Amino acid sequence: MTEIVIFSAGFRPNVALLRNQVEIGKSGAIKTDRFLQTSLKDVFAIGDCAETYCDLLDQGVYVPHASDALRTGQIVISNLIEPRKEIMSSEMTLSIDMDDLIIATTGITFEKSVAAGYKAAQIFYHNAKVHKVGYNIWLTYDQETHKILGAQFVGDVPNINSYVNSLSIAITNHMTTDEFADTDFYFEHGFQDVRGIQRIIAALIYEKEER
Repeated sequence: MTEIVIFSAGFRPNVALLRNQVEIGKSGAIKTDRFLQTSLKDVFAIGDCAETYCDLLDQGVYVPHASDALRTGQIVISNLIEPRKEIMSSEMTLSIDMDDLIIATTGITFEKSVAAGYKAAQIFYHNAKVHKVGYNIWLTYDQETHKILGAQFVGDVPNINSYVNSLSIAITNHMTTDEFADTDFYFEHGFQDVRGIQRIIAALIYEKEER
């Protein structure tokens, strides 16, 4: 018996207008620099037709969703007269509501981390609520630096989005799991483990590396 079937056709960037006039990235979207300028002087590209920059991968990535489209547009407005503002790294952060479940992600996956050359490791944790499902988290980090590389969440906790946003900021600022553990999060009631997500993550990594 199948409970759910997900079919995803994906997105294909529409670059027909500038094809053979500007450089196209490996993703098939228009390649831009940190000021979102294309290879053609004074021509910018934003939104679902263009790549944005990912610091973790040190390359352009294709992130076709509203938050990246909005922030790239705001950056270009600052750069129309002259290059003034570089785009901050995209952590490819997104969240999708599926009936009672929320699926959210930020940063890069374990598989992408290994492919990018990181000495990556991953921890998994399920934090149950007293009367609800709670959440599952898969967090990837660099074993040498303890820098957070990415995280994926699945659960029915309404504020999963706040967890993912917090981790996105941590990744952008190159925070380690040890630094993240000491951040000041509000206390959450109702979970079987009430230490808070940041301290749970740090403890799991400590236990993993002590084995």
